[in-house]
Amino acid sequence: MYCHVASDATDATPTNPGVLWVSGPDAAAFLQGQLSNDVEGLEPGTGTEAARLDRAGKIQHIMSVHRLASSERHDEVFVLLLEKECTSALKEDLEAFHFSEDLEISNVTQDYHWAIIAGPESHLALSNVFGVDAMGPGYEEGRIIEGNDAFPGTLVMARSLIGDPGYVVGIRSDQDGFKAALERTASEFQLQLLNPGDRLGVFQVLRVEAGKFWLSQDSPGRPRVLPEYAQEQHWASYTKGCYLGQEVIARIRTYGSVAYAARGLVFATSDTPSAKLTELPEVGSNVQLDDGRKIGTWSARCFSPTLGAVVAFAFMNRDHRTPGKEIQIQVGKQSVSCRICMLPFYRPAGSKERVAQLYEDGIRAFARNDERGALNILEEALRIDPGFEDAYEAVGIILGREERFFEAIDFFRRLEEVAPNAPMVHTNLSLYHMKIGDKETAEKHAAFAMQKSLALSTGQPTSTEDLARKEQEIRQADAERKIAMFRQVLKIDPVDQVALFGLGNAHLVLKAWTTAEDFFWRARDADPENSAVYLGLGKALEGQNRLKEAGNIYAEGMDVAAKRGDLMPLKDMEQRKLLLEATMVSVPDVARRKESKI
Repeated sequence: MYCHVASDATDATPTNPGVLWVSGPDAAAFLQGQLSNDVEGLEPGTGTEAARLDRAGKIQHIMSVHRLASSERHDEVFVLLLEKECTSALKEDLEAFHFSEDLEISNVTQDYHWAIIAGPESHLALSNVFGVDAMGPGYEEGRIIEGNDAFPGTLVMARSLIGDPGYVVGIRSDQDGFKAALERTASEFQLQLLNPGDRLGVFQVLRVEAGKFWLSQDSPGRPRVLPEYAQEQHWASYTKGCYLGQEVIARIRTYGSVAYAARGLVFATSDTPSAKLTELPEVGSNVQLDDGRKIGTWSARCFSPTLGAVVAFAFMNRDHRTPGKEIQIQVGKQSVSCRICMLPFYRPAGSKERVAQLYEDGIRAFARNDERGALNILEEALRIDPGFEDAYEAVGIILGREERFFEAIDFFRRLEEVAPNAPMVHTNLSLYHMKIGDKETAEKHAAFAMQKSLALSTGQPTSTEDLARKEQEIRQADAERKIAMFRQVLKIDPVDQVALFGLGNAHLVLKAWTTAEDFFWRARDADPENSAVYLGLGKALEGQNRLKEAGNIYAEGMDVAAKRGDLMPLKDMEQRKLLLEATMVSVPDVARRKESKI
């Protein structure tokens, strides 16, 4: 077991958080609309994790939110814990949205210094500090109390920072006796002292193994949209309704996927000497295959005693984030083998049995027509095991039966990344896309479902990559045929709009981005009212990483499509522009237009 007392008030680590109190009759309703998780649903004395997003769906802050039980001293109080250096910024942000609500937002960071107790028997150690069983029987993540007679006003929250059960304790500045009691308990229970500031120390190992993100350290300088962290099961409720940034997230999930998403990398144990921690590229630099291609961005890392291997967080692109996939990446001058997995790397003892029980309880609740209870139980199962396929499927089906089709699509899109070869994922996605009137996407998923079912029935499982490769080969052959045909047309009429547009689309399939761009510009000159041309031109610019220009072209095309009533191109350009805005990294805007070449 472990313990730590923050010795420096300026220490900016997860074990020494900043604190906001949001109090008043309207506090719950206000926070419900501002944070990503279900705050109104918290019972007094409980808590959860949550995110604060901006309007574009990008994460600004991650926090732990706890609802205090009412007492003589106060009525309705929510305690928000987050990185200390972000506390003032979050207060200002929330105040900007606080108009007529009856509530008060207070920064009480200076009123507390902090300690943590963590490990399988942390409940016993905590009770020893307080002299009584302060938190009651058992361990319930998120639970909060406000001290006892021995230490009145002390905030005690059940919050795991390292995977195993643990407690975060806010000690009031006038309670020097608490530190002495903790030191005595540490000696009696032989607690190991942590140094969270040591980037290669025990705390770093424990929190990385547990899949716990430390935003300022793990993704510095770049706000990311919520799905990029692959932590929705902890940070958000997709069944509670609206909150700031929620619409953007829902549309990203429905119509696309983020370019990069967090995964774990486990290095082959035979390569561990070659993949020393100190040799891994720094956080924020590119993950590269051994052929030099960029496939992601490096994040936190450690040597995992649990797995006996070097492990790391990384934000991986769509083609290289399938769990179980083996890849060869460049580390220094060497090619090193690693396996991709879902986070976390470590789960406490008994978690597998707990997940199985929650799944059974969720199905029983659904059978009793308690759909809300079933969803809550199944989401808890996913918080423990984010790779549990049956829970994703059950949630998606329940949401679909409630005609919450966009939310159902979201869950099956998440399941698609966990189980990319399962036909039923695409069967359900086809059904729900058809329900929302997106026939083209529905037919695409129906085709994938048929291909994967055939592969499984013949006893020759085909990976998503194999299916995509075969489909691409067919499309390339068709594109080359069309190029030959449309070039013959242009010899007769060099400004034939259909031929120019067709050549642009054919070269998109071949990923000949600049040639496609040239033909789309000529097609636009021939018919500036054809909204589909703007969609193709934007794709060609995206292929050249000219993202800002692509966004501008989509905006122009959306105006054309809206005036003409072209709903499908309008929807496609709106979604592509949304994805660009959500994931775009600032790049130079190279304004150019090349001369056309046939």
